[in-house]
Amino acid sequence: MKKAEEKVEAAAAAENRTALEAAEKKIDEMVSLEKLEKLKAEEKKALHEAEETQRAADHAARQAHKAKSHEHAAEAREAADKQALSKAAAKLEDAKNADIMVMAKFESTYGNHKCPCIGIDNITGSTTVVVHNTPVQYPADAGAHCAAWDDGREPLSCLEGGSPGGGRGWCAQSWCYVDPCNCDLEEEPKATSYLPDGRYQGKPVHFSYVTCGGKDTWTAEQKHEVKAADKAMCEKDYDFESVGRNKCKCIGIEGEDGSTEFSVSGKTIAFPANAGTECGAWDLESNPECSGNFTEIPAWCAKRWCFVDPCSCSLDVPPKTSSYLPHARFGGKSVYFSYDTCGDEDVWTAKNHKHACVNQKSEKACHTLEKCGWDVRKNTCLGKDLLEECKHPHPIKYTSTTTTTPKPLQNITKDSATMLTPAIAILAAVALVVAQY
Repeated sequence: MKKAEEKVEAAAAAENRTALEAAEKKIDEMVSLEKLEKLKAEEKKALHEAEETQRAADHAARQAHKAKSHEHAAEAREAADKQALSKAAAKLEDAKNADIMVMAKFESTYGNHKCPCIGIDNITGSTTVVVHNTPVQYPADAGAHCAAWDDGREPLSCLEGGSPGGGRGWCAQSWCYVDPCNCDLEEEPKATSYLPDGRYQGKPVHFSYVTCGGKDTWTAEQKHEVKAADKAMCEKDYDFESVGRNKCKCIGIEGEDGSTEFSVSGKTIAFPANAGTECGAWDLESNPECSGNFTEIPAWCAKRWCFVDPCSCSLDVPPKTSSYLPHARFGGKSVYFSYDTCGDEDVWTAKNHKHACVNQKSEKACHTLEKCGWDVRKNTCLGKDLLEECKHPHPIKYTSTTTTTPKPLQNITKDSATMLTPAIAILAAVALVVAQY
């Protein structure tokens, strides 16, 4: 009995141990699963942190790249701006040098801007000058621009065998006629003996070698007295009936002997050399359309007119380009005429000068003529000289030919240069050139 009980107890103990082992195993399994879950959670967290770190690194890399790109862009922009500024300065320097050459060419042709040549240039015909009481034929535009007018023409001194002789001394020096009241040179102009009856706007005609860059050795060799300009004549008021109104005086040299070829209705007609140089009914004397019975000729034949400088004319009735002298020039500009300055009404232009700028009634028609330009303010067609050339009749003046940075660019520093785009820099330079012109 006792053994049986012991046996039962032993079996129960064995069963308890087995159950305990199973429970421990299960606990171990549960602990292992918890560890695994914990490890998985930790792994997930670590992965998330790694991803965040990677994203932060990528963002930092992008920011660094962007910063580098901005730095490179800024450097590139600064380099481009410097290059643009350099090109702009070069363009301004080229413009200045070109202008100096233009000015030199202009002054070698029409005299120093402080003492410009007078007379009507680029015309065909002849004029008679007096050389030591001897009449000599010179070109119709003699003295209207700078040239060695005496060389090969003055019979006593400038032909072969003369003294100083052709191509030598004063014979080879350039000169032109000038207005003594519009001449501000160190060496004053002298009254010419070539045109003893010649007048310019009522004043005796003078000449100058200096304005053409020449040297006057002629005066010292003359036996007769050569008078310097008398500035008192500049204070005198001259009758507008002869020289035109003060706001639009006649141009050209009055009192010249000879003839000038005018283009009249497609024909070449010889007019007096002084035609148009002062107020007069010039057509009545020389225009074939004005010949015949005075009561039957056109009304404009008896109207008084003269040639004028469009840039010195500020009358309410603007002057018109001349069809009589279409290729002529005065100081490099086209020649115009005016009835109004002589106190008469222009009844000729509307019917007889179809290519006159004022007769072009539309902008399109106006632009078909090279000599014309459209005035948008007045909504009318006018000569280009009135619209453009008269604003700046002479090129820009520079006090020095040395290379300097234009003033608007002198204030541009390295820092401010980075703020300018190339386009702005170039536009600034172009705007400066346009403003100076």
